[in-house]
Amino acid sequence: LKERFIPIISFRGPSETGKKRALTVARFLTYRSLYALKTTKVPSLFRAISPWRGTLIIDEADLYDSTEKNEFVQFMNSRADGVPIPRYNANKQLIDYFYSFGMSIVAERSASSDDGYESRKIVFLTESTPNPERYSLIPPLEWFEKGKSLQRKLLLFRLRHLKGSIPSNLILTGVKSFRVREALLILRALSTISEDFSKEI
Repeated sequence: LKERFIPIISFRGPSETGKKRALTVARFLTYRSLYALKTTKVPSLFRAISPWRGTLIIDEADLYDSTEKNEFVQFMNSRADGVPIPRYNANKQLIDYFYSFGMSIVAERSASSDDGYESRKIVFLTESTPNPERYSLIPPLEWFEKGKSLQRKLLLFRLRHLKGSIPSNLILTGVKSFRVREALLILRALSTISEDFSKEI
């Protein structure tokens, strides 16, 4: 399919309801996560994530009262739909295109007034606990270790189930999905480095 879409995951709720903890877990479980604290300069987001081509995680993503509101909403909408971001480069005197497609995870306190932006979100409401003294403000070290272990297992699972799918070239007959071909690119690259790679996985 030519149409591409990835919804925006939103953890929404007041302060001290676990939004940041949810983002911490997401950093370990998502592909090439790039974590960013609230920013008022939208170009700093799409310029950073473009070469990384991974998951964008934004804490304090409430920019609705900012002068950057409209540009931020446009950026998030285009990222969900896979539309590149064009910007004119005065030094080169040409237009630079920034790749923008992938999972986006945000923490916010309230909904946006933009209906289109809201329709692209999967919202998880957060709430405070009546017994805050039972929970540590800092995630235990064991959580980080378990997160890393699970991340490695997910990567290994992905590679093992792609066994035998390394293409001899990038032209795959009958495959029009750019995401399928993009997923196979890394396997083709690794196979050129090691002939035994396909056997090892």
